[in-house]
Amino acid sequence: MRFVTYLLLAGIVLFSGYWALAAHLGTSQAGAILDRAPSLSGQTGRVRGYPLEFETEIQAPRWQNAAGNTGWQAETVTLTVPSLRPATATLQFPPRHQIDVAGQTHLLQTRDMTARITAQTDLTLSAARLDLEAATLDPPLGMHTLGPVSAHLHHRTGRQYALQIDAGDIVLSPETLALIDPAQTLSAAITTLRMTAELHFSAPFDLRGSVPALTDIALDALHVIWDDVEIGLEGQITRDAAGLLDGAFRLSLSDWEVLHQLLTGSGLLSDDAAMMAGMLLASQAEPGSTAIALGLDLSASTLSLGPFALLQLPPL
Repeated sequence: MRFVTYLLLAGIVLFSGYWALAAHLGTSQAGAILDRAPSLSGQTGRVRGYPLEFETEIQAPRWQNAAGNTGWQAETVTLTVPSLRPATATLQFPPRHQIDVAGQTHLLQTRDMTARITAQTDLTLSAARLDLEAATLDPPLGMHTLGPVSAHLHHRTGRQYALQIDAGDIVLSPETLALIDPAQTLSAAITTLRMTAELHFSAPFDLRGSVPALTDIALDALHVIWDDVEIGLEGQITRDAAGLLDGAFRLSLSDWEVLHQLLTGSGLLSDDAAMMAGMLLASQAEPGSTAIALGLDLSASTLSLGPFALLQLPPL
């Protein structure tokens, strides 16, 4: 019995030593990652949670892109790592965030926002997941409300990652809806958005360094339900050094007339072009149906439908 007691005490002492050392190294490593990543900043606090986990708060976390025109910040983020699974981390975000885009500040409020990160032994990213509930942007940034959202990035091999996004209850801002659909053909609410894609980067994600450049996107499927209209998209995209995009897509629609109304109502097509586009879309419809499948081209970030240029995308 005494031997068992000594063995138990020795185990507690060894585990306590491991926990204290790991807490110190973890805090140092987190601080080093923040110091080495030029786009990230923040201050790590005291570690707590013995014996089940390592928990610390990152004060004043901030992210900013290389161009300096897009950023995010919050008061604090709680970082939790299980004691027996140090390669897995959970980030619990506060309900209020600040997003800066092109000189304008937007307040993001969420009911819940959690990220989970799994790393390999060399601290390259194995998987990352973001879950968000009931988000509101004020002033709106393309959309006014959003949620729930689940985004999952998973390392496959080398520089290749799989991405899946599921989102619902998306309410577009009045400005966005007026730009896309000034004739109010559709409502502001998008019921469902689901996307799966393969992403290729210039290098694997190293959690100790900056984010690698995105080079190619294989869009396996994008499925959107907007009112009674179902939209599907799949295709390939490549990105050059300047951030311009090239590629080709296959667009499927349950009702081509809605697309035609959007193109004409938004002013993207002149009256003559609208007539030609209407005949083109009608000729592509399935017999006895308004469903169509069309090819879209993307060249130097300009999206086109046949001879009609539809949209100029910003550099990525």
